[in-house]
Amino acid sequence: HGFDYRRRVVTLNLSRGGHVGGDREVKAEEDGWSLFKAGLAVEDPFELFYDVAHVVKVADFHHIRREMALAYSKIVAAAEAGGRLCV
Repeated sequence: HGFDYRRRVVTLNLSRGGHVGGDREVKAEEDGWSLFKAGLAVEDPFELFYDVAHVVKVADFHHIRREMALAYSKIVAAAEAGGRLCV
């Protein structure tokens, strides 16, 4: 779970690298996205200029981040246990 959300943009657009996207600096320059937003930046798959995560508040982002880290830990534990999900 080493995604650099401070510098990168989540995207499904394969021309931008799929899932990791480009730098926030590029999106800020091209589409006017904020460089100073504390949370995740997610490019809309159809309207590439639009950040669908712009409405997520900082506290909500931290909650989402904790839940994603927990999910990652459970997936790793399941993989290490031979594919059995340990809940």
